[in-house]
Amino acid sequence: VCYSNDEMRDVMAEKIKYDIAANPYGMYVMIGHEDNGDMCECADCVKERKEMGGYGGQELNFANEIASIVDPWVKENYPDREITYLFFAYQTSSEPPCEWSESEQKYLPVNEKFDVHERVGVLFCPIEANFAKPFNSKENQPYYNKLKGWYDLFETKGAEDNIVIWTYS
Repeated sequence: VCYSNDEMRDVMAEKIKYDIAANPYGMYVMIGHEDNGDMCECADCVKERKEMGGYGGQELNFANEIASIVDPWVKENYPDREITYLFFAYQTSSEPPCEWSESEQKYLPVNEKFDVHERVGVLFCPIEANFAKPFNSKENQPYYNKLKGWYDLFETKGAEDNIVIWTYS
């Protein structure tokens, strides 16, 4: 998926509207990459990833854009439905777009344009974690820190409840 391509985003938004209409009981739309490490390498996507703090930040930004297009349509056409737009924080996109702030003792966004649409959630998938150990164990510290980063970022926008964890245990 070329996340920086406006035309592709608009086509995807129309496809998502179709899927929502065709699935009257659906509550979630998954926006994410395939089960691999591939990502668009066009100059605009590479630049956007750098600005957004990596692939996770780019996917979050794209999910925000999709939600901003589709959600008003849902409210107009299906006022009793609430759709959550999830993006996959997985493999190449698992890094949250943040940096640790020693002074604030929490993770802060790397981009001042950071935002979380109220209906967007992150599906965090720590596939490399050792599920035989507690998530906050020494062995799982890198994955715990990533989850803490996503939590701190979403909390800054009042969206800390928009985090879903996919485990393999």
